[in-house]
Amino acid sequence: MENNIENQECADIKGTTECTSKKKCNRKHCIVAGLIAVVVLVLAFLILRSTPMKIHKLAKFTKQVEADYAQYSNSELEKATAKFEKQLTRLNKRELNGRQEEKVRDLRNECIGYFAQAKARLILQEYNSAVDAAGEAVKDAIKSMKND
Repeated sequence: MENNIENQECADIKGTTECTSKKKCNRKHCIVAGLIAVVVLVLAFLILRSTPMKIHKLAKFTKQVEADYAQYSNSELEKATAKFEKQLTRLNKRELNGRQEEKVRDLRNECIGYFAQAKARLILQEYNSAVDAAGEAVKDAIKSMKND
């Protein structure tokens, strides 16, 4: 009897007799949607924290270094090196299988090679600038000697 009164009130308000069952149905949909969202978030979190994903990030970083190392400034090189060391530290905390260790070792060596080339280029640029400055100083000294 009480259920009929609720349904009649709902019917008066919304023009339907299935008001209470819709409320229950909407709650069920909200609960199911919430549970699905939580499961998706947990799975995404676990996947992003997985060892293969960390190795993938290192591989992606290595490709970025490969593309950019020839234009690195000293500060950019320091930032890239710090990021690289941070990624390696995270991977070293993991237990890797043989294939994973080999992949990380290859990526590590590749990055170190690019960093070495970038540092060598920067040192040569500094050396060339110093030699140019010294050459200008010598020219100025010779000119001043000729004028005296």
